Amino acid sequence: AWTTTGADSVSIDNGVGAVVVDGSVTVTPAATTTYTLTVTGGGATANSTMTVTVSAPPQATTSTFSGRIDKNSTITRSILIEAAGQIDANLSWRDNRASLNLTARDPNGTVLGAGSGSNPMNVSFATTASGTYSFVIQNTTGRRTDYTL
Repeated sequence: AWTTTGADSVSIDNGVGAVVVDGSVTVTPAATTTYTLTVTGGGATANSTMTVTVSAPPQATTSTFSGRIDKNSTITRSILIEAAGQIDANLSWRDNRASLNLTARDPNGTVLGAGSGSNPMNVSFATTASGTYSFVIQNTTGRRTDYTL
């Protein structure tokens, strides 16, 4: 926002153009951009600059865990998540006679999502903070099987 005294005209470069003498404007540059506000009036010109910094969004991370889970056992896999976002955990296993459960927990141990039975299985949830999230795989049958998470 800006306030002027005695201005006849005010403009902003980089495609914004003429603006009101006292006010504000919203810009949405695709990359970091410096804007110059130019005020003219009473035979004088004054300039002020402001830089809007655009940061790249966090890159998606893919992690894969594979292994074998014995009959009637539980395995926990953990991953450090560095930013809030959407997580899609996909669990599949080789022996369809086995029955697996998947539970996702936040760093405090709160259950964020769970699934059971179907192969493949998807558990989706939103993270709200960075931290170590855990995925608990439980084999509830008497069959050992290979899995991929």
